[in-house]
Amino acid sequence: MKNNIPIKFTLLITALSLSFACKNKPKVIESPIESVKHEKTSGIFGNDSSHADHTHTHTSSASIGENMHTVVAMETLTTDKYIYILVKEEGQEDFWIATTKQEIVLGNVYFFRDGLLKTNFESREHKKTFEKIFFVSKLVPFDHGNTSSGNVGSNTEMSSNTKIKRKGSVKISDLVSNPNKYSGKIIQVSGECTKINLNIMGRNWIHLRDGSAKNVEIVITSSEIVQVGQTFSMSGIVVLDKDFGSGYQYDILLENGVLVK
Repeated sequence: MKNNIPIKFTLLITALSLSFACKNKPKVIESPIESVKHEKTSGIFGNDSSHADHTHTHTSSASIGENMHTVVAMETLTTDKYIYILVKEEGQEDFWIATTKQEIVLGNVYFFRDGLLKTNFESREHKKTFEKIFFVSKLVPFDHGNTSSGNVGSNTEMSSNTKIKRKGSVKISDLVSNPNKYSGKIIQVSGECTKINLNIMGRNWIHLRDGSAKNVEIVITSSEIVQVGQTFSMSGIVVLDKDFGSGYQYDILLENGVLVK
């Protein structure tokens, strides 16, 4: 009997070891299949897929945030019911938004709150897949409360009788008649924006006229955005005979323009 004890003990230890090993072996976890039965939307896309211009391989419920977003419209793609807009927001990479079909002016400033993110979103009509796009319920133009203001990026003619004068500002007529006096100096000018070209060579090109010299305007390079028809004051460095190439050549130019409150 004594000789059988070590054998039984050994078998017991072996059995326990096997049991313990089985319970602690690595588990194989199967990848779940993602299924969305009730897709969350921002309210601009209904469930009527018969007229929809879109399909998508994945939907994210991530939101762009409820804070107010200020963006500039850079490019648009329209469909029967919706419009896709490539926008620029300060400090962010350019991104696409989608909203109900409406008139969008390239270069204009718009506001919106919130936005539902969708990834790998396909526009059938344009045969384009958006890696990321935000659905926006309501897009509001910068000048929604002022029907008399012009549009950024368009040309408007200013009345020859309109003269804008502000304390501390140099008149354009004085600047063009004696540019060497101001060369290399920081000056302030005031007037009305007649045109703006956005994001060319990393800056915005603002055309300003103050009425002091008929049909004479100056160009200011700046990171600021103003509306065509907007009256404002801006300070900048006077630069003479500036040639950027590609047809951007100026006898007089104000660089690094900053809005003066």
